[in-house]
Amino acid sequence: MAYTGDHVLIAWGGTAPGGEIWTNTLRMRDINPIGFADQTAVDGWLQGGFKDALATYWTSFKPYIGTGTKLAWMKANRVGTNGKYLDGTTNLYTWPTPLPGTDTANAINQASVVVTTTTGIARGRAHAGRFFLPSMRPFIDGTTGTFTSADSTVFANGAATFLSALNDAANFVIDQLRCSVMSNLGSGVDHDITGVKVGRVVDTQRRRRNKIAELGSTAVVNF
Repeated sequence: MAYTGDHVLIAWGGTAPGGEIWTNTLRMRDINPIGFADQTAVDGWLQGGFKDALATYWTSFKPYIGTGTKLAWMKANRVGTNGKYLDGTTNLYTWPTPLPGTDTANAINQASVVVTTTTGIARGRAHAGRFFLPSMRPFIDGTTGTFTSADSTVFANGAATFLSALNDAANFVIDQLRCSVMSNLGSGVDHDITGVKVGRVVDTQRRRRNKIAELGSTAVVNF
């Protein structure tokens, strides 16, 4: 099993109430006809355009996230066809003060809105990817159980702008990287991300709630 080529793994995340953490990842394939960017170049994109794009993206949906959930860090590291880091040190940007959500109430940590990344093909390996917005609390209609199309549009537009900004940040004279969906099954396959889709149902990411102790109450039943 192998990826189609060397690429950059983007990761970002932070903290949630109760000592929980949340993370997301996506991959950017190498499209530089001259050669794969070195670690210094990738770190430069991270410390500049990449982290700026993520901060702007966070601003677009933080009104739906409580103050207890924060964006804290972002990584961008070169990965080989075997899926392992090519460099001995990690490229990391940490916000001096983590960026909190701004909602007046906190959602449960595992409540997520799914962003599906779409490509030019409708099925098969690497035809779509996804990442999960953390601890989301959009208004839910009491009849349909869904949030509004207006909110879905906000989330989709924000994600598309974010991915476009990542592509732009990795350009210098010639294109360097492009956001892609990549699979390492078999000889590998990749497809460039051409769009995003956001549904209207809040999803569940169970792994984002595995540290909080229940600390419940008990009561006696008389007979």
